[in-house]
Order: sequence, then structure tokens, then C-alpha cells
Amino acid sequence: MTADVQIISSPVIDRRDFILIPNSNIGIAKFEQDYSKGENWEDSHFTLAEKYLWMPRLDRVIPHYQNVVQAYRGNGEIYDLLGNQITDEELEDVYLHLTKNHINNGAWSWINAKFTEAKEGFNKMGLEVVSKVDLNERKFDFEITPLEEFVLEDCYVDLDSFNSQGLPTKRSNVQKYSSGDNLYFRFPRKGYVARFGAGSGRAGLDCDRDPSYSDPSLGVLACAEGAHKKD
Repeated sequence: MTADVQIISSPVIDRRDFILIPNSNIGIAKFEQDYSKGENWEDSHFTLAEKYLWMPRLDRVIPHYQNVVQAYRGNGEIYDLLGNQITDEELEDVYLHLTKNHINNGAWSWINAKFTEAKEGFNKMGLEVVSKVDLNERKFDFEITPLEEFVLEDCYVDLDSFNSQGLPTKRSNVQKYSSGDNLYFRFPRKGYVARFGAGSGRAGLDCDRDPSYSDPSLGVLACAEGAHKKD
């Protein structure tokens, strides 16, 4: 299995810092690191590549989020990229970081997803993801696929109904935040990118973010290749 993004480099990482995403050999960082913060969407791709890492796609972020929520509720276990189960204490920290303003005021991460105009695709839109980062030429390669159907409104969405691209397909019956039960979703706008955030009021998936925006607190839950958990 190959990485989500091709990077002209070889990996040098501490696999204890990453959580294995279900049904993959990809790990996602437990927390955003300082080196990933303060840059816009495009520059973040280059900074991560220099560390032999890459920005997560939507279809990596959502299974990770669901996995952490289920493990926190006692319905599973999560592992680092060495195959070791993480402790209950660290699981709680990761869960709270993804659902509220816990550790550095909560999660705030760019996602490798840009929304473009397309003749085919739901709402006449396509999903553009960076597929290769070339540090020598300082450029990207992209892959574009038609968007699958998603909830076409800004609202709270259930955590159990997402399409294969990582976008929600079901509006929550309860339109207020319930930690670990729903997310606030801002639907895709053409020319904008995705971002995941969690704070004091709610956790949300925003698909209407300006890719040129930067903030000292905005970083990336970086991804790395690893191995499946130990038997």
C-alpha cells in the first residue's frame, strides 16, 4: 500500500506520535505540532513534505475521528504506528482535543481537500486533492474526482453517515452540539478548502475555508506511513 501523497524523500518519524487509521497503514498525528502551524493551506503541504509527512484527506480524518470516539466510549481500541495500544489517559487527551478546547485550545487542522467547479459531480463540483509534493520544483500534482452527494446546508450532521470521500450525508435530528455525537458542517464552496476544528462551543468540519488564510494556532494533524497493529 502506498502513501496518500507521493513525497520525494524517505520517512524519518517517531511512530509513537501517530494513531493508526482503521483499515489502512496510515497514521495521523495525535496532536498538531508547532512546525505545522501558522501557514496557509498551500505552504503547509511543503512544510509537511520537508518532515516526510503529508496533509490528511477527508476520508482519513473522518474514520480517525469516528475511531477515537468509539474507543473513548469503550467500543474499540486505538494503536500507534508501532502497533502499541495507547493508554486510557492519552486516549482521553486525544478525544477531548478533537471534541472541545482541550490541549492548545482544541484541534485546528487543514485538510487535503479543495472544491472546484466540475461538469460532473454533486452540485456540479469536484474534489481536488494534492497527490504529489515535489520539494525540488516547489510544486504539486493534483487528482480530481466528481463529488459524491452530501448534505447541502450548513448544519449539525450525524457521525454515522459519510460518503466514501469523507463528506456527511445525513443531517442530525438534533441541531445543537453533542460532544462525540455530531459535528457542525459547513458545506463545500467552489474554490475553497476543508478544515477541521474543535473549540469550547463545538467541533466542526468546514469546507468553505480560504486557502490563503493563516493563523499561529492553525496547523495540521499530519499523516505518515506505518504498519498495521500487532496481532
